[in-house]
Amino acid sequence: MNALTGKLQASPLLARVLPFAVFLVLTAFQGSFGPESHFWVYLAKCVVGGWLVWVTWPLVSEMRWAVSLEALFAGILVFILWVTMDSLYPKFSASDDSWNLHKHFGSASAMFWVFAGVRIAGSTLLVPLLEEVFYRSFLYRYILAP
Repeated sequence: MNALTGKLQASPLLARVLPFAVFLVLTAFQGSFGPESHFWVYLAKCVVGGWLVWVTWPLVSEMRWAVSLEALFAGILVFILWVTMDSLYPKFSASDDSWNLHKHFGSASAMFWVFAGVRIAGSTLLVPLLEEVFYRSFLYRYILAP
């Protein structure tokens, strides 16, 4: 880990890109090893992504939580727009049941609850951090000043 930490400290670009890139690469493997691998690979990529966020946290100042009234109102507005506009745009593909945990594990299964928790935590806590750091802290800045 010291070698990785050293490389991340030496390269602010790597500290902002690597966690998101690894998460995306692991996404390509979801479902590649059978239907249940969809869930196991998601768990693995959340663990790896979480670890990379932990490692890069001290190096990326934009990851610090900063709560303000403006941010709260913007978040509420975006949530309302997101939910209300969902029915207005066309669906380009049929919905699939790849995340139908009842179908794969049964509702009384412990695995149902494990993967439900992993999915909720991953999509609400981890993915936003990975995306915000990559897009706002790296990509948008790079586009403005290459």
